[in-house]
Amino acid sequence: MSSSLPQFMNGVQLIKYGPAHEALQYKTDLALPKIENPYQILIKLKAAGVNPIDAKLAAGNVKLIINADLSSPVIIGSDFSGVVVEKGENVTEFDVGDEVFGSLPISSVSGGVYAQYTVADINHCSIAKKPSHLSFVQAAAVGIPLLTAYQGIIKHGNITDKNKSQKRNILIIGASGGVGSYSVQLAKVINPQNYVVGICSAKNAEFVKAIGADSVIPYNNKEEYQAFLQSEKNKFDLVFDCVGGDEYYRNLNPLLKKQGVYSTAVGPVEHVGSEPIPLWKGIGIISKILYRKFFTSRPYMMVFTLPESEFRTKIATLFDNKDFKGTYIDDTFIKAYAAYLKRTGKLEVPKWVDLVKTGTFKELAPYDPDWYYVRAASVARHIYIRKNVGVGALNKVHGGTVNRGSRPSHHVDASGSVNRKVLQSLEKIGVLEKDKKGGRKITQDGQRDLDRIAMTLAEESDEE
Repeated sequence: MSSSLPQFMNGVQLIKYGPAHEALQYKTDLALPKIENPYQILIKLKAAGVNPIDAKLAAGNVKLIINADLSSPVIIGSDFSGVVVEKGENVTEFDVGDEVFGSLPISSVSGGVYAQYTVADINHCSIAKKPSHLSFVQAAAVGIPLLTAYQGIIKHGNITDKNKSQKRNILIIGASGGVGSYSVQLAKVINPQNYVVGICSAKNAEFVKAIGADSVIPYNNKEEYQAFLQSEKNKFDLVFDCVGGDEYYRNLNPLLKKQGVYSTAVGPVEHVGSEPIPLWKGIGIISKILYRKFFTSRPYMMVFTLPESEFRTKIATLFDNKDFKGTYIDDTFIKAYAAYLKRTGKLEVPKWVDLVKTGTFKELAPYDPDWYYVRAASVARHIYIRKNVGVGALNKVHGGTVNRGSRPSHHVDASGSVNRKVLQSLEKIGVLEKDKKGGRKITQDGQRDLDRIAMTLAEESDEE
């Protein structure tokens, strides 16, 4: 191991099954993982993606499928982006310094990506060089969602290089979610002539159209939804269900052509794994899947495996097409928590908020009248994730770039007095408290509020 690398790292370990605050533990003294075979690389992680399967795994809800050995704590998490810092002697595809992204196998619950470093075996995971136009955060959100979409659309739809020019009618359920939004883009990129319909909530209809859907059916507009079910029978070559459940299957299976395929990422139980799956229920689910696969008039296929071997050659290269945008990163949580802080009326807002500049790189005060609530929400989330955060760290996070004309631009920290006041305001209402190790940390009350808002947003997203 290079002498320039640290001996220890920070990371999140799964120590037992249960609620996140009991099951996961943040550690600052984890041993750095080591390369153990010539086809492995050591990656300094820049971002990690969080998938529903991670939460279901930590809760112990999917032990029938993935059962981690918890005789000692393990690091979980699959989707990542980062930089190669060491490589095995047989690795020729990557060099030290390469920016990479991908996904570790879900089944290998031992060395995940919720840490500062991870080791990846290039022959047994999904990994490729990061497209230059994707940020590390966007790249870390690719893995499982795009692999699932590729399996559900391309593999289950039997779409090959030879027949992809054939126009297809494709219906995607849950089109505004992570897997669904990739599915919409994928269906259009492989053949722009494909007719792609997305089902989602009415409020997300414009988003789904913006990423390529030819038509959007809002499931919560009952009249429009029922009219669609009646008028589109025997029309679609492929239905890809990213939500699951019997109701969608019963309603939408008749919309398939005689040889059409019903593909599902979830199966006959909606949001399967959100609750523990006992043995009897697991047997029932498998029985229903097998019955639909072998004894119904149209093929029924569920995503059980992911096409990891095709990630580098066929999946990552999708981003070479400028129309394939990838994941859309938004600030939904920040907005929701900022609105909560404003609504409660407890956060003390300084009188100078309409006048102050938030850094020397800014020429004017913020235009958003609620910017202080937004900054407070951002700071609270940052400290929830990082812990032991002080003014200096926040100044870098909220800093910006100074334009120096013909000379190279450079980073400038944000205003320390603004961030200090935000910390004091959050501390005053009990969201933050001073940490013995320095800086601030989230309080139990603060953590509960952030968890509650995140859970509400997750439930709303699931319903869409």
